Amino acid sequence: MVKNRLISWNVGGLSPIKCTKILQALKRHSASIACLQETRPTTAEHLKLKQSWVGEVFASEAQGRKGGVVVLVAKSFPRKATLLQTDTQGHYVLLHICLHDLQFHLMAVYAPNVCDHAFVHKLITLGGSHIHLPLVLAGDLNMVADPALDRSGDSMGPVGKGKGIPLLLESLGLVDAWRVLHPTERDYTHTSRAHGTHSRIDYCLKSPSIFTQTSSLTHGPMEISDHCMLLLDLDIPRASDRSSNWRFPSFLYKDQHFFQYLLTKWKDYHLFNKDSPVSPLTY
Repeated sequence: MVKNRLISWNVGGLSPIKCTKILQALKRHSASIACLQETRPTTAEHLKLKQSWVGEVFASEAQGRKGGVVVLVAKSFPRKATLLQTDTQGHYVLLHICLHDLQFHLMAVYAPNVCDHAFVHKLITLGGSHIHLPLVLAGDLNMVADPALDRSGDSMGPVGKGKGIPLLLESLGLVDAWRVLHPTERDYTHTSRAHGTHSRIDYCLKSPSIFTQTSSLTHGPMEISDHCMLLLDLDIPRASDRSSNWRFPSFLYKDQHFFQYLLTKWKDYHLFNKDSPVSPLTY
């Protein structure tokens, strides 16, 4: 079994001194891949991150002093990362990841800090055009999935509107990985000192098929930035480690999103085959 750690983190800017601290923190937390948001520098400045443990850098340049997404891939990463697409506003980077026998798409995202439904639909379109492989969408989405559980205080700003993330989950067939592992827990990833509120606006949304490879997903310490890290550990079996016996992941029995996904597919199956000359019992 090979363990690989993906870290997602809104770093709130990359000054030269802060950059060194961030790289040290990521190394200390054993990052294989790091998805950083709100980096703000230009592409040329992003490339300066290729030092120390970093082997590859993929970036979406910030516009002015807002946005900026960069994905760092460690020199020790055992396989290949390929750039598929970036935007021109510093909001996302899409990669193809090949990790042993597992292939998936990684979308690192920094959403606008206003409630932007058009941006949510852009992510849905982008993810839907690469649906042939599992998807991991990680980053600062600047909104909450469940206002009752994922924010404190009485703020009715963008993070108080919990419609965008459920739409992403439903449209792309994803699961909120941290919430599945912590169904009723309150824990926050961002502190707003200006408003005195806390919220969970940093997410890792995953296809159910790749969720089975997750050994843990935790919120790390809030250091350097006013956002904490998301630490995602993937356990990828080598061919020699695999058993011929497969068991259905028991945690999915409690996952309502996965239940709705199966129900939808079951209805689609009957709809598409209702006029078929072959009996459904054949399958």
